[in-house]
Amino acid sequence: MYHAQLRWQPIAVLLALAIIWGAGMAIIKIGSRELAPLFMAGLRSLVASACLCIWMKARGQTLFPSKIVVLHGVVIGLLFGAEFGLIYVGLEYTLTSRVAILLYTAPFFVALQAHFLLPGDRLNSWKAAGLLLAFGGVVILFVDDWGDFYLKALPGDLMALAAAVFWGSTTVYIKKFLVDRASSLQTLFYQVLFSAPLLFALSVALEDPLVSELSWAGGLSVFYPQLSGLVRTHQPLSCQPAACVYLFYACIWCLAERYYHHGRTDQPQPDCGPNYGVPGHDPGQPPLGRGIRDTSRIMTLKKQNLRFCSTREAHRPNGRGF
Repeated sequence: MYHAQLRWQPIAVLLALAIIWGAGMAIIKIGSRELAPLFMAGLRSLVASACLCIWMKARGQTLFPSKIVVLHGVVIGLLFGAEFGLIYVGLEYTLTSRVAILLYTAPFFVALQAHFLLPGDRLNSWKAAGLLLAFGGVVILFVDDWGDFYLKALPGDLMALAAAVFWGSTTVYIKKFLVDRASSLQTLFYQVLFSAPLLFALSVALEDPLVSELSWAGGLSVFYPQLSGLVRTHQPLSCQPAACVYLFYACIWCLAERYYHHGRTDQPQPDCGPNYGVPGHDPGQPPLGRGIRDTSRIMTLKKQNLRFCSTREAHRPNGRGF
């Protein structure tokens, strides 16, 4: 039942979800130092599907109600896998803040696809003008950064934009084929379950090594997204007015987390960093480790870099800058 005055519980849950999801991009960026991005995305989907399976069994929900539902579940799982694969890989080439902004252009693609694929969900002149105005604002925001950095971040930006297209496609597909056949938990379960094989297959084919090292940060990057599921199931989110502002707060918190981790997760260090002075390394590019697949060569380059930094430091007066 709709209440004129919002209760504090759903608002608190939505804000907690916004904080958790907003920090997710920075957590992925940190985890990519130790885990290959597609492999990490596959682990995330695998862990999430296991958690959802346990939760649905505990609530007595059927996992696979019919063959046609499973078939549609495979389709949205592949779309979901493509979306998150692009997000995880794209974060290797651009900033978390840019990925967050581009990813949340998904409603534009939802409205555009719904106009052609969903009866009764057409765009009129006012809706089209509003969408073009909003999307134009994103374009203006990114054109302001035009330059060498923009060109270096362009692959990651395009991946984030493609991920938004896949997110929009998933939403429209669910609306057209699954909204009356499966529950929201079943729909989410199919997305994470059937995306895992795709992500693992792409990881094995394209990434080597899958794990360079493993610490608590790498483990957190895999299990962190499940926190949102725990918060979401604690309180039913039935308050539509509060849900309307959720995506806005998620984007704000993602930007806040990006600035909190500024200089650690987004920007390579210009002075005696792990790849400084390595032949062929461009300081504007992502860390060198992901571009080289031979672990022994990475260690050799790091040793050479240490010697370079020590020599450079010895020529500084009193160990300070020039």
